[in-house]
Amino acid sequence: MVCSQITEIFDSYSKTLKKTKEFAKKVIENRNWAFNPDKEIVDTVLLGLTRNKVLYGKRFCPCFMVEQTEDGKYKSADDRICPCKPAINDEVPNKGMCHCGIFCSEEFANKTSQNNTPQEVEEIVEVDENQAKETLTKEQLTGEELELLLKAREQGMIKFKLLDIREPFEWQMGRIERSKIIVLVRFPC
Repeated sequence: MVCSQITEIFDSYSKTLKKTKEFAKKVIENRNWAFNPDKEIVDTVLLGLTRNKVLYGKRFCPCFMVEQTEDGKYKSADDRICPCKPAINDEVPNKGMCHCGIFCSEEFANKTSQNNTPQEVEEIVEVDENQAKETLTKEQLTGEELELLLKAREQGMIKFKLLDIREPFEWQMGRIERSKIIVLVRFPC
């Protein structure tokens, strides 16, 4: 019984993903927009839109929390249903791209494709073992502190596992090398 339920959910998700891709293509055609030239961003947002359609019945922007209202309906922050009003009225026309990054103006897409050069990242050279051990005890870390811990682990000074419990689409958008993702699955009742 469980396997058939999982297969049913997977089939439903696959069909909804296909419909979401068709929906997104219609949006760019109807609005004379383009997809972001970064295919990974487009694919990730499509997965998030599909997830929200399956779980909540609407293609809420995956960048915003979805909450259940008192009447049992679902609503996202700023009521962002794709394509959202801020994207239509401000983000794409004035900034070139919508908040979640799936849609952009043709001009933005062309510029981004031409200027797609990797940025240099400043590297931490020295790592102090005591500083690394102290940093490891903190509840919250800055990006620089995490980078220090990763360097210390690489040099064998400390041991730890880095767990990522974000949604799979968030993990696809960006992740730290050698982090482990733990998918917290929620099935609708």
